[in-house]
Amino acid sequence: MLRYLLLLLLSASYVLSASAQSGCTDPLASNYDPAAKVNNGSCSYPTTNTTLNNPKDLSTTLNESSGLAYTDGKLWSFNDSGNSATLYRISESNGSILQTITVTNATNVDWEDITADANYLYIGDFGNNINGNRTDLKIYRISKAALGNAATTSVMADVINFTYSDQDQTNLPPTGNNNTEFDCEAFFIKDNQFHLFSKDWVGANGYSTKHYTLPAIPGTYIAQKQAEFPVNGAITGADISTTNLNEVVLIGYDINNGSLFMWLLFDYTGNIFFSGNKRQIGLSNVASYGQIEGVTYTGDLTGYISSERFERTVIIFGFPFQIVVPARLYSFSTAGWIPLPVELISFTATHTNSSIQLSWQTASETDNDYFTVERSENGIDFQEIGQQKGEGNSKSIQNYQFTDTEPLYGINYYRLKQTDLDGTYTYSGIRSIEVKSGRSKIDVNPVPVRQGEMITIHLNGASVSSGKLILRSMDGKIHLEQVVSFTKNIPFQLQTGQIKPGMYILQIDNTTQLYTSKVVIY
Repeated sequence: MLRYLLLLLLSASYVLSASAQSGCTDPLASNYDPAAKVNNGSCSYPTTNTTLNNPKDLSTTLNESSGLAYTDGKLWSFNDSGNSATLYRISESNGSILQTITVTNATNVDWEDITADANYLYIGDFGNNINGNRTDLKIYRISKAALGNAATTSVMADVINFTYSDQDQTNLPPTGNNNTEFDCEAFFIKDNQFHLFSKDWVGANGYSTKHYTLPAIPGTYIAQKQAEFPVNGAITGADISTTNLNEVVLIGYDINNGSLFMWLLFDYTGNIFFSGNKRQIGLSNVASYGQIEGVTYTGDLTGYISSERFERTVIIFGFPFQIVVPARLYSFSTAGWIPLPVELISFTATHTNSSIQLSWQTASETDNDYFTVERSENGIDFQEIGQQKGEGNSKSIQNYQFTDTEPLYGINYYRLKQTDLDGTYTYSGIRSIEVKSGRSKIDVNPVPVRQGEMITIHLNGASVSSGKLILRSMDGKIHLEQVVSFTKNIPFQLQTGQIKPGMYILQIDNTTQLYTSKVVIY
């Protein structure tokens, strides 16, 4: 019996490990493993370079522009150390200043980055490259409600103070300029927590960045070190896309030669950002773009990068040449390097005899579990009518089909809900097709109806005994709402005397099903 149980346990272990094979799951990686189901962070990538686009000179007021944040359709920045405690809202079209915010109870010791959530802007006053022994590291919290729209405004800020968990606060000797691993110029907020990424001037561990976390509430905290990763340079900005992908971008430069880069972190576990894919993208050098300091997403795969004014004199063939790059705003896209869970290249609906044939193709799939086919009578309220198993991981074109054998009379609306192995999902676009024969779940007669006459409503084969009847105009406004009762196979009548002529959507909702039909009153 003991031997049997041992064999059973070993078999179960084998099945579990086989069904959850780990490896590189990114189809764009050099070492992609199609059989891998769990990303173990091992993906490696070919050398990749790109250019920044749409350069716009910033106002000379922002010559030392440091952080960058895009929130609520507004773009914010500021100058770094030694400047006034002032925020600036920037025009996306020409880089000019649209709004100036003075933070009256703050000082700008060394402002470096800015981030935002639904209610607040947060400014990181944690630059620490001069001697590396600041004891007043802090983050300012500013209410968005206080910003207003006036060209010039003053606000107050709450304060979050912190120290680093791995820096001995009882022994802080000066290290000299640019000679510390406790400088920081990059952070963002996620799940009510700050995520800081240090700037390493020492290079003892290959110029790495350390990831720290602390609560995003006023108070005094110890920022806890979570991880460390060799980025081969100095990190100057960070952000996270706040929509579907949760992609993290870190920007910076090589301390030794001035080459610029971004690191893309994606498909990680929880908030362990270095546990997933880590891809470096080269961005030329400081002579081309200046010293990049701020980065912010505007969408899943797009955003802005800002640079401060860069001025250097270099000797070429024995002659001095001055290089000047103004403070600028650039746009970037990561669309070519982040594999979407499913790349849908076609989705069609075709009327065949008494059925609707749905067909779709994917160019690639990553962790695709299944598709849910959904149908609607009004293009708004959808119900599941079937599922199709996904391919999982694929680099080749995959074809799928589904047949709706009982389409509704009138216009049928279809969409796909694609669900990943981890339960996350996205929707396709909507396809519509008209069926001129068939049976609707709800019959409304006559159509059209003269104002003052009765509308007869019949639910075909429905087991509804009661529900809420709602009549909406095409702009969504509710004109009638009442609870109604039905007797099986006996139609319900509705008086139209108090309803203005027009086109309406009639809905009957019994909390588990929604029945919809058009009503036209003349």
